[in-house]
Amino acid sequence: MRRHKWNSTQQAVFLKNLGTLLDKGYSISESLTLLSLQNKRNASATIKTIKEDLVKGKPLFESLERAKNSFRYIRLPLFCF
Repeated sequence: MRRHKWNSTQQAVFLKNLGTLLDKGYSISESLTLLSLQNKRNASATIKTIKEDLVKGKPLFESLERAKNSFRYIRLPLFCF
């Protein structure tokens, strides 16, 4: 399946919603599942790939970097604290 390229607004909304769900106590897995249900089918494929990477033990920033065709505007150094 071809990956959906998210514009900067879509990326910001996704990351904001992910953060909100995490703040509310949902696990990252639950949060990604909920977000994939809310998004278009092709965007859900990207979220599924991110979730699969996390299940394999990869850090979130690596998963987002791997999905860089979808997250082309994201500045990954922001996630490194």
